[in-house]
Amino acid sequence: MRPPPIVVVEGLDGVGKSSLCCVLADALQLPVWRTPLDEVAAVRSAVDEGWSPLARQAFHLASVIEASARLERERAAGRGVVLDRYLASTLAYGQAMRDVPIEPLPGLTRPDLTLYLCAPVDVRRDRLAARAARRGRISGEDHRTLNEAADARLARAYAEALALPGHGRVCMIDASGKLEDVARAALAAIAEGASPPAQTHPTAVLPFFGGDVRRRSGLCV
Repeated sequence: MRPPPIVVVEGLDGVGKSSLCCVLADALQLPVWRTPLDEVAAVRSAVDEGWSPLARQAFHLASVIEASARLERERAAGRGVVLDRYLASTLAYGQAMRDVPIEPLPGLTRPDLTLYLCAPVDVRRDRLAARAARRGRISGEDHRTLNEAADARLARAYAEALALPGHGRVCMIDASGKLEDVARAALAAIAEGASPPAQTHPTAVLPFFGGDVRRRSGLCV
């Protein structure tokens, strides 16, 4: 019997990562973690709005490194985790929003599967507006991603980050539709990892990302 998986969900703000993580955690009976880790989340706004770009990147990378150590302990104990953001988001946002070059970070715990969610900028804008209505605000960095130029920079940075080793299998999912459709595609990708690869499967390799990156539910650029 295979142990429970470590599944990472990546993508830009507003694509539905947190919502999907909750659905996956319920379906797989796994806990949800997120980076930055919960115990430092309270200071994240101060860091993102007030620190220098390099210091902000160091803060986010430190949380990823600590999450890696904890993931290794969970794996050794035969437990799985659904993780809301990990290394790829940290590297992509570091390059696209903070001008910090993408560099490999060896030695991190490798997830079994990384799900990269994507959605057009207008969909992200509407979802972040709904989030702001519930919470009263969105972060300055979130707001700065809601234009075509920033969206394109982040997509290129994610492509570069996900082309590096250390993400496990990577599956790209169009998250512009209903949550149940996104969850169905995500659970199919997880199930695929728990069985021998099929010769025919509704996925396509995306050379834009490099390596074994697969797409479900349509191409999203």
